[in-house]
Amino acid sequence: MNESTKDFYFRGGGNIMEAHHMTRYVYPCLFDYHKSQLLMPAPRNASQRSRPQGRGQWDNTFISISPVQSKQNRPPTLEKFKATLSAQTRQQDCKSRNSLGRAMARISCYEGNTTLEAGKIKLKDGPYYIIRRTTAIRLAHGETFKAARETQTYHIPVNKWKDLKPNSSVKHDCWWQRLQDLFTSSFDRAWWNTIDQFENVLHLPSPQTQWLPRNDIIECGIRPVPSPKKLPPDQKDCPSCLDTFFTEAGPAYRFPCDHFLCLTCSVSLIDAADKNKLGPEDVNKYPDGPFIRCPTCRFFISVGNRRIDFIRPDEVKFWRWRTVIDALENMLTRDLVGEINFSQESGYIPPFSLHNREQPDIALGVRDAARAHIRSEHLTDWMMRVPVYAASLQPWGHDADNPTRFPESKVLHAALIEEFNCLEQARTLFTIKELMGHLTRLGDWAVYPRLRNLTDNQRQHNPMYPPGFETYLIWLCEWISYGAFIRPTARSDLYRFLERMDREKGVWWKGHPFLRKA
Repeated sequence: MNESTKDFYFRGGGNIMEAHHMTRYVYPCLFDYHKSQLLMPAPRNASQRSRPQGRGQWDNTFISISPVQSKQNRPPTLEKFKATLSAQTRQQDCKSRNSLGRAMARISCYEGNTTLEAGKIKLKDGPYYIIRRTTAIRLAHGETFKAARETQTYHIPVNKWKDLKPNSSVKHDCWWQRLQDLFTSSFDRAWWNTIDQFENVLHLPSPQTQWLPRNDIIECGIRPVPSPKKLPPDQKDCPSCLDTFFTEAGPAYRFPCDHFLCLTCSVSLIDAADKNKLGPEDVNKYPDGPFIRCPTCRFFISVGNRRIDFIRPDEVKFWRWRTVIDALENMLTRDLVGEINFSQESGYIPPFSLHNREQPDIALGVRDAARAHIRSEHLTDWMMRVPVYAASLQPWGHDADNPTRFPESKVLHAALIEEFNCLEQARTLFTIKELMGHLTRLGDWAVYPRLRNLTDNQRQHNPMYPPGFETYLIWLCEWISYGAFIRPTARSDLYRFLERMDREKGVWWKGHPFLRKA
């Protein structure tokens, strides 16, 4: 059977506002096999790779969006769709050296949705990647959507997997690359996807991974427990997350006070070590320097260095993003109310008075009472330099998967800027909450999914928007709303902080005043 690369060519890099075919990837799956047959390889380069830092603002769904040229591939009639399932077509797929790739190239030409469920399964003759494809194609007007379905299961020997990689218009958005990222947990978001699937769908203990060791944990006197047999009978669960040691929670770690935490909770505790968290009753009980306290008995444990002192090269991107988010949240809790009052005194926003002077939360009262006009130039500058830049720092694995780089986000940004101009001319006054709601509704309208009216079942339970877009929309509109109340002169220090973050790619921010807690 003569085949060319065109028979396997996969289209990627589309968007939800135009005709498209969306593919969602689900891994790992057991299908009907026993859990003992499920194979889970270690993440790629795990022993030389830092443990994933946290879940961030990621959406762990993995999808591809294939653009469909509507004029060339109009929604087929039911008869035309059935013709693609003819015996001849199936026979060609079966004889193909890459039957899955051939099918994906064929169906991605039409509007619709596909789900690829995958698992690495141990069979009698060796390990296989078993992949089940379920496709729903949008039919021409008047046809029922439910009838246009196609399902096929593929058994691919693991040693043949790399031979199936097809050409693609956008390499990272190819079905093969998406599955490969999940199979190998190529980056942190892929690893979290696997963990979520184990814990929330399969309801199995997530696999334990030997990451690059954290020497700072050992330096604190916190030691790993070699096996469950070494745990006291009444210490089987982590007291912080309540998961069972060595299964759900991973290995146990013994604190100097002889209490135990799982590795994840121990790392989270040490990463938050701070010398400024003593209450008045404890201020003389511990010398200066970062420390943590046992969650069970409140025992003090000295931490030799702050987390910033040993950020590894493969952790820098995550910590740059997290540091900017911390700086923004600190500014929000520490400075926003004061800035609103200064804006009122300087005439940047109109005078206001608290609606309820007995309101115990003054900050909440100020946010509810203050109103601002929209200044388009100031707000556009704020949007691009603060929330858009901050969100762009989060490492999603592939740069193009960051929501700030979506085609949908470019449309969103343009719609918001146009709305700023309209609101400035109208001289409309908004509270923070009112502006946030107005802009969110505008964004929801501006980025309108082409297949919005389909049910979850018709979409194969695929998302309506690209992963992370909805969270980004809400977060962006929230921070735009704060910016409307902050004078340009009051933004200069924050702008300088962000400009330096953009200019210097290493770890430079230790002790910066923007990271001071309220």
